[in-house]
Amino acid sequence: MLELKVETDLGEYKVKKEALEALLAGTGLKNDPAITETLAQLGYNVKQPPAEVSLETVRAILELVANHFFAELPRPEAMRKLGRLTFEGYRKTPIGRILLAAVDVWGATRLLRNSPQVYRAVFRYGERDVRELGPNHWEQLHRDEPGHIEFLAGVTEATIEAAGAQNVILEIQQLEAIEGRLDYRFEIKWD
Repeated sequence: MLELKVETDLGEYKVKKEALEALLAGTGLKNDPAITETLAQLGYNVKQPPAEVSLETVRAILELVANHFFAELPRPEAMRKLGRLTFEGYRKTPIGRILLAAVDVWGATRLLRNSPQVYRAVFRYGERDVRELGPNHWEQLHRDEPGHIEFLAGVTEATIEAAGAQNVILEIQQLEAIEGRLDYRFEIKWD
């Protein structure tokens, strides 16, 4: 199990509102009055979301939703499930329907090749890189990633599966910390 230890001011780390809209659409919580009230207390207005949300707020929202749906699960497993639900929710958003139409056409290999740009479009922090290790075998690097890495793993798995890959295996390795940053490596394989 990965542990999160952050020595960074997360206020400078931003996430585009579409990620939270997808989370709420995927979980069906967008119209839950109790949840939307709590989200407002956390600084996120469902009816008028800001264009970007601090990573600190996003993490608090992920914890809230994980506790709501998956309190009995270990946190990494709950976050991975939330990542998958977020991908499904993204399909329900107007921009998601447009952008995800390309996933079917691209296939898993092209999707992974372009994944750093896709991540940059949503997550306004960190560095992403990708490398093909062999047929249906890839490495993704997530540098300076103080978010929930298991959440990103769930989103990544669901996206690759939507692109046609079957039996996806995604393993996470935490890399040696450099200057207090959290760096991770995804090793991704499929049939």
